[in-house]
Amino acid sequence: MKKLLTATAITAVLASSAFAQEITEFNIGILGGENAQDRLASTECLRVKTEELL
Repeated sequence: MKKLLTATAITAVLASSAFAQEITEFNIGILGGENAQDRLASTECLRVKTEELL
């Protein structure tokens, strides 16, 4: 029983480290519509701040 628990714990640790990757892309979705260009302009500050933080 101890061997099974140890094997399970080791598998979990190895699996979690395999999925830990660096973020290469971050998408922000904006709903379209009549004022799509205005929405893009109004969220420009959000894009700039997000790029600085990431």
